[in-house]
Amino acid sequence: MTNTPRPGRPSYPVPAPDSPLGVFALGLRELREGAGSPSFQRMAEQARTLGLRVSATSLRNAASGEKPPTLATVTAFVRVCLSFTPGTGEEALADWRRRWERLTGESGNDGEKRADGVERAPLARWRKGNLPAETDSFVGRDGELTALAHRLERARLVTLTGIGGVGKSRLARRVAAQRAAAHRDGAWLVELAPVPDPGAVAWTVATALGVQEDDPSDAVAQLARQLRDRRMLLVLDNCEHVLAACARLVDALLGTAPGLTVLATSRRSLGTAGEHVWPVVPLTVPDGGTNGQAATNPAVRLFADRAAAAWPGFSLTGANIGDVAELCRHLEGLPLSIELAARWTRTLSPRQIREHFVDRHRLRASGPAGRVRHRSLDTVLDHSHDLCSAQQRILWSRMSVFSGPVTAEDVCEVAGFDPLEGDSVLTALDALIDQSVVVPVDTPTGRGYTLLETVRGYGRRRLVEAGEEPLLRERHQDWFMALAHRAYAHSYGPDQAFWLARLRTCINNIRLALDNACHDGTDPQQVQVTTADLWQYWMVTGRLAEGRSRLERALSLSSKPTYALCRALWACGYLAFVHGDHSVARNHAEQALKIALSVGHTESEYGARVLLALTTLGRGGLSRSLELARGAWSMTDRSGFMSQLCASVTGLAYTLQGRSEEGMTWLARAREMAERHGEVWHHSYNLWAMGLNLLLRGDLSASEHLRQALRLKASIGDRLGIPAVVETLAWYAQERGEDERAALLLSGAEALWGTTAPRLFRFEGLVTLHRGTHGRIREALGQERSEELMEQGRGLGFEEVVELAAGEEL
Repeated sequence: MTNTPRPGRPSYPVPAPDSPLGVFALGLRELREGAGSPSFQRMAEQARTLGLRVSATSLRNAASGEKPPTLATVTAFVRVCLSFTPGTGEEALADWRRRWERLTGESGNDGEKRADGVERAPLARWRKGNLPAETDSFVGRDGELTALAHRLERARLVTLTGIGGVGKSRLARRVAAQRAAAHRDGAWLVELAPVPDPGAVAWTVATALGVQEDDPSDAVAQLARQLRDRRMLLVLDNCEHVLAACARLVDALLGTAPGLTVLATSRRSLGTAGEHVWPVVPLTVPDGGTNGQAATNPAVRLFADRAAAAWPGFSLTGANIGDVAELCRHLEGLPLSIELAARWTRTLSPRQIREHFVDRHRLRASGPAGRVRHRSLDTVLDHSHDLCSAQQRILWSRMSVFSGPVTAEDVCEVAGFDPLEGDSVLTALDALIDQSVVVPVDTPTGRGYTLLETVRGYGRRRLVEAGEEPLLRERHQDWFMALAHRAYAHSYGPDQAFWLARLRTCINNIRLALDNACHDGTDPQQVQVTTADLWQYWMVTGRLAEGRSRLERALSLSSKPTYALCRALWACGYLAFVHGDHSVARNHAEQALKIALSVGHTESEYGARVLLALTTLGRGGLSRSLELARGAWSMTDRSGFMSQLCASVTGLAYTLQGRSEEGMTWLARAREMAERHGEVWHHSYNLWAMGLNLLLRGDLSASEHLRQALRLKASIGDRLGIPAVVETLAWYAQERGEDERAALLLSGAEALWGTTAPRLFRFEGLVTLHRGTHGRIREALGQERSEELMEQGRGLGFEEVVELAAGEEL
């Protein structure tokens, strides 16, 4: 690629002390002195803790008066100083904004401009975690919230302990939301209740945080490396069933990442060093007193709030408050028990609810308090169970076999057998939703259904009592392994996007099915084929380390030379290639080829040869890669995914060799196959390669192909492929002379690569192009400005990077 020289940036002499710029800089220096004269590096670090993105160099330049600073730099400077000397922050900030506007003659309302008139991109909005929005009110525990917030200021690991239903998760989420702003990288929630396998805890955390899996052999160590520079609050919810794995992970993360704070919830403490255990107790209940006093009691307020949500006409009155208070006392202030009981106001009066719960299910007075509270929850669940029909009870217990959200189809196929069949399954499901036993949730493919963990545990006990657990585990395993096969069968065609979304919905259940299959003596070939069926899901979601780990486990079950072994070797090799482990990928491809030749399976032989061509291309062997790809092409029937991949590999090899016309011919063949089959995922990669081909020959119409590739990738959520397209659009912007935009895109791509795979899959020819573009940007903008923009780009969120790259609504 070529680069047109551009005028150098204007320089600014250090101003006279009495000049407007000199007075402005002097004021900043005095502000810093009043804050204790922290170093500029310390100020930059403090800015990051406040969620601001500014470099030490920018702060130093602002105070020196060498050049007019940006409004963002001034804002960061002032906020940092005020954080060291708390006071009238907003007033001081407004004052400094007015000073900046007088100095520059610019308004700070719409983006930013330097005093020299050069537009700057607006500051990045840092993504502050993934905490879900609360859907109902938070009642009570005000004192606990304040005390917990103070504890989290001093302790790096706090574990909320208590029985099921006491409100640990809700309390953790509320305090995390309040503390998020104190952490540069926000607050992040990881729900561990659906995780069946302790070995999957680190992967689950990595998925939630969006960090790159770079070591399939030790997910804990690689996650610790990825988080070492992060300053965040990590909430690990429901740790009790994977306690040892959580303790090991937390030890590793806290020992590596000094800016990390962990808030965990568990029925038991993690038992790790430095842990602060915070017991969560039930809400206080009325103890005599007047009706007015009872009305302000936290437990009564919670009942009234939830009852009004279930039945809009409900309110506390002199006629019903006594019954509500007695019910809350009986339920020992346990929030989940109270919430479940309150939902019955749709059909029963408070007095009738009290009669059902208190008179029919009165607890024995003896026994430890903790056990009594367990019984109070069982009382509510027993009552809900008693009010269910026989078919509803059966469905409740059978649905306890699921891990995470499921679709109505999943429920019917796994739980729908004698005496619960046909429409009766959906009828029972609808009734359980109405009774708040089953919770409807949104999934990538529409409405899904799940059980709260406490409700699931109750159902599992009932399932065991009925003697149906072995049968349900078998039906669950058969269904979800078959579902993986169905998804693979549709992975090359017009239904591809739907099935990728379907896999996203049920992946926890597929993981559980595979784990059970590996331990119960299921035919190894079936496990190998099913695991290989998921390779595209792991590609699109960027979960490469998990995919490789599961494939390696499947490979270890049997070395018998079969079609299944070839499939698993190919899938594991392909993921290793994308992960940048080209030698491992080549070894798997060679093994697959050897087995395919020995068993005479032409399709497997063809796939292995294409993978060999791809791995050779990744290591820079252009001529040898072309030889291998052309040899493989001679075997193909010119249809199907492998043929499309072979044509793309051939076209990319020609492109990187500088033979653009031949490269475009082969890439056009791949495009024709994709369009004929209605395929999206690989088609988007091929469009990216076509855009690269045009860009390398100096044809700026490349953006049409690149933006189309980006739109397709965004439509299926291809987090692995999007960084590749964004990176190439950065090269395109630099070629057009848009160096500032190119810097933002290049560093934005860097941030996205960090959540998916090594930059450009460690593809030798592409990495060389990246280095050239990066060097030209630094040359054109100067080190300081390029570093400032790079820092800003790395702070962009995923959606912001995609929007910036697209330059339009997707």
